[in-house]
Order: sequence, then C-alpha cells, then structure tokens
Amino acid sequence: AVSAEINDWNAGDYIQPTDGSGDIQVVLKSTDPNFFRIYEFSFVEGKPFTEADLQSEIRSAVITDKLAQRLFGTDKDIIGRTFSMNYLEYRITGVVKAASFLCKQAFAQVYVPYTTHKHSKENFGSTGLLGYMSVTLMVKDGAQEKLLREEINELVRKFNASQEQVELSIYNQPRSHLLTVF
Repeated sequence: AVSAEINDWNAGDYIQPTDGSGDIQVVLKSTDPNFFRIYEFSFVEGKPFTEADLQSEIRSAVITDKLAQRLFGTDKDIIGRTFSMNYLEYRITGVVKAASFLCKQAFAQVYVPYTTHKHSKENFGSTGLLGYMSVTLMVKDGAQEKLLREEINELVRKFNASQEQVELSIYNQPRSHLLTVF
C-alpha cells in the first residue's frame, strides 16, 4: 500500500464551531484513503473518505471521537454532518478513536483528502515533481522491501540521467517506520 500526505503541524488550521464559542485550533493531516489501510484506525462510526472524494477534490473529513464530542457533544450519528474549517465546509465520512500525539506519523484531529489542501496545486507543479509531501509505503516483508528500495534507486538514477540542471537525492530513503519515528 502507498499513501501520500501533507504534514502541516504548525499551519494554523481552525474549526469554526456553530455555537460561536470561538475558533478551535486543530492538527490537520491531508492524505488519501490508503492512509487508513496503512495505519489501522479504529472507526467509531463511518469510514474513510473515498478515492472519488480525493480525485474530485471533495471536502470530506474523518475526525477523531474527541473532536466530535467537542463539536457535537457526541461521537455517534454524525456521519454526513458538516463543520467549517478555515471557513470552508467539510462533510464528515468517519469518526476514529483519537491516536496518541506520540504517534506523529498517524496523529491528527482532522484527516482530509490532500487535494483539498490549500497548497495541493503547488505540490503538482509544472515539472510533475512533488515537494511538501511525504509518502508512506507498506511492504509485506524484508524481501519486498529490498526489491522496492532497488526499484526506487533505479528510478532516481534514470531521472537524474535525464536531467541537466537538477539532481534528485532521496537521502538514504526509504527508511523503515522505526527509523523514521526515532
């Protein structure tokens, strides 16, 4: 499984509650449906947003049970409800049990399709190269990991051979999840 994400830990994303109590700052993760295959979240209700949501740039969201409680006073029967984040309306497709803040790779309070992120168009610039995004790959075993690493290194080598002014470096990546965390 392969998942891409935009990490904006200090971006200043805010939800505007309907009760007018003042903006709530949240940790947002802009990602894709495969993210929920790689990181096994416990869904209290609903499901992840879909590939169609991602491709269509539909503002769908998965939120945590703690945020649901804060916004709606419950984490049940809220699928399809909407909320305002950064003054844009998002429709809730799922509610997950909140991950630990210590699990930085998976932690957020709101998960949305990366195509709805304010910088997503910049990530797919005219060169076709991505910046500002991380990619997580899940392999089944060490043999598959070795083959993947070889394939990625060969793609980097071919890319660099085709360029005159740009040289791509992946800085000893891909790295294992354990190495990335620590």
